[in-house]
Amino acid sequence: MFSVARKTQKWVENGLISDEQARRIAAFEQSRKSYLSLFSIIMFLGFLSIALGIAAIVASNWANIPDAAKLSSMFVLLTACAVGSARVRRSHPAAFTGGMLFYAVLLFAAIGLVGQIYHIKSDTYAAFLFWSALAFPPVLLMNKGFAGYVWDFIFVLSLSCSPWGVTFWRRVTEWFETPVQGSFLFFALFFVLLKIKGARVFVAPLRAGAFALCAGCLMCDGLNWDAGFPYAPLAVAAVFALFVAAGKNDPAGRRLLWGGTGLYAVSFLLPVCAWTVYLSQLAVLLYFIFAAYHFGGEKTARLLGVLTACRILTVWLSLFGSLLNTGAGLIVSGMFILAIACGCYKGDKWLKKMFAKGGVHAEILE
Repeated sequence: MFSVARKTQKWVENGLISDEQARRIAAFEQSRKSYLSLFSIIMFLGFLSIALGIAAIVASNWANIPDAAKLSSMFVLLTACAVGSARVRRSHPAAFTGGMLFYAVLLFAAIGLVGQIYHIKSDTYAAFLFWSALAFPPVLLMNKGFAGYVWDFIFVLSLSCSPWGVTFWRRVTEWFETPVQGSFLFFALFFVLLKIKGARVFVAPLRAGAFALCAGCLMCDGLNWDAGFPYAPLAVAAVFALFVAAGKNDPAGRRLLWGGTGLYAVSFLLPVCAWTVYLSQLAVLLYFIFAAYHFGGEKTARLLGVLTACRILTVWLSLFGSLLNTGAGLIVSGMFILAIACGCYKGDKWLKKMFAKGGVHAEILE
């Protein structure tokens, strides 16, 4: 509350809002129910203590409890948790979120219990995929970002560990000859997800993951990917996906999207050597900075600027090696780093001024 009052006071001093608007903002923020209040923390500790006590009693007498009683108790608990959470959804949002989280955890326990009682043998990835299907509705109802990240992480990891996922990732490393070409797949996935507005709780983590994988490939030095399979079919599919994602409502964004696709096309056609790969990576990273400003992602653009500077520094350090340990080498390196920092500052200022009149289209990373 203090930070809100301080911010609104600064806005009033700069003429952005009036005193009356500042009071209304403060009153609204004060009336909101906090998820992390003293009451909710004490309630959480109480429920946690009860749950641990029940778990201790059940664990000490587990062998003596009939299987029917175990199953019926588990499903009664699941039903009670679902009904109780539904009752407090509007009146106590924090309790609803906690109830849905507890319900999702109970689903793990229910899967394990059924497998133990009926001696069902299954691979670990299959159990986690089954849980992902069961937990999809409660996570969607919660609509909380952290729950979406957890669900997406478990789903993607279990899918990647499955036979289909292992085959897919093996094919990816075979299809593309260099890391910058491999990043094109995640580039296409990112822009397709950027256009999806529904189910944000699941889409936003996938979008962030595609962005991270694309940036990771662009930061990679390795040239040891074995091109044992033609990558043309996957590249064509990615371009088609970009064409669908481009749409007609944002002509400038569509041109920017095709510009990035063109950069990748050039990198596919260039002969494979260390310098062509490195320059292609720098070109795509600089393009991403430009695109981030176009879509209103100033923080994303700055993050990409740091990654680009690091990519430049890695080549600088690899070129000069032990010479950088000398006094003269340290001075030259320091001057080079300062030059990069100055270039990042000037470029950030120039791009911010360029896109200031265009407005904010959409945040690239959320």
